[in-house]
Amino acid sequence: MVDGLEGVSLGPITNSICVFPMSRDFLVVTSIRRRNLNRVGNPLEPPCYRGVLEIRRALSPITNLAVPVPKPPATRAGGHEGHLDAAATRDHLRLINIVDVEEYLQGVITNEMPASFHPEALRAQAIVARTYVLANRGRFAARGFDLEDSTLSQVYRGVLSEHPNGTAAVQGTRGLVVVWDGELVPTFYSSSMGGHTESIEWIFNAPAEELPGLNAHPALRAVHDADFPVPVELTSEEGAFVFYSRSWDHFDSPSRSGNPRYRWVANRSAAFIAERLLRLYGISIGPITALIPLLRSPSGRIARLQIVGERGGVVLQGWRSLRDFFQLFNSPSAIVSRVEADGTMSFDLYGGGWGHNIGMSQYGAHGRGRSGQTFREILAAYYTGAEVVSLEVEALGRLDRAIRSGR
Repeated sequence: MVDGLEGVSLGPITNSICVFPMSRDFLVVTSIRRRNLNRVGNPLEPPCYRGVLEIRRALSPITNLAVPVPKPPATRAGGHEGHLDAAATRDHLRLINIVDVEEYLQGVITNEMPASFHPEALRAQAIVARTYVLANRGRFAARGFDLEDSTLSQVYRGVLSEHPNGTAAVQGTRGLVVVWDGELVPTFYSSSMGGHTESIEWIFNAPAEELPGLNAHPALRAVHDADFPVPVELTSEEGAFVFYSRSWDHFDSPSRSGNPRYRWVANRSAAFIAERLLRLYGISIGPITALIPLLRSPSGRIARLQIVGERGGVVLQGWRSLRDFFQLFNSPSAIVSRVEADGTMSFDLYGGGWGHNIGMSQYGAHGRGRSGQTFREILAAYYTGAEVVSLEVEALGRLDRAIRSGR
């Protein structure tokens, strides 16, 4: 149910209807709940939206009628896709919010970055979020909207998630975007990178079978997130272990940013690994005896890994495959085997950061802001060779200032 309708009869929907607010500035959707980060306890509440709501009839696959079948290991870098019966669909309603870009951003900023972060970091976040919107217009056009309201695009919860600090960051950077050679940069960002970002062709590699991919972008290069040189050779076994098992004075380190996931270590038993292989891929290679890194990315993270058992071996590759298989915040960077007191084998997996590692580190931006850097300096550090320009003066083509956000 939508509260605040004017002259609209909600009978059977053959295609779509648009709902406009009456006298107030936003519409309340009472039939769904979204997390309110601006209230103590982050309660679930009915979301409020600016702009116009479109209610559209839509068909989508019924995911519980077919079991997703993962592809064999190492056939697709970065993850595995399932298969669904195309004929199995269900009729449902889709809610789409048509809203001005700048107002949309007010409902994004403090979902993607804590409102307590440094003002310069929030300004940097506003600019990369704006650039991401414009660079990804029409991504979900087949479903009738531009962007998802989830982490598939950017987390958007409307008026509920607006905060004075985020609103100030949006309004203070109005129209500013990140470009490289006059083109919008696909401004990826994530929580933290553990002291080193990654080049895009090592994470979202295309074609998916090649690692690294052929989709290198000049602005999305691996960056050491510090004001001192890289202290070790990251692509060596010893160097990666030293780097990711110690704490350095990186901008996203706890001392500079308060980042709780700057460094982590997770133990996984040989039995856990064998069970995951069997459950996810239907593969049994006997008791696990070793994990052998075969390839590392420029940041030192493991990009291809051989799992060795008494009856054979399996190779996994890609950030998403490794992260998801071992159930980690990130792909592992160093592995140390150990024999437990009962004689069983396990493995300590060392790593740093949380997210895909491309572009701006949000905790790093906070640390840079606290160190005195401006939003322009922050963005220049994470997007190699890029610059911040205003849409009003830069010829980037005609851009409709309204977007459609849905799910």
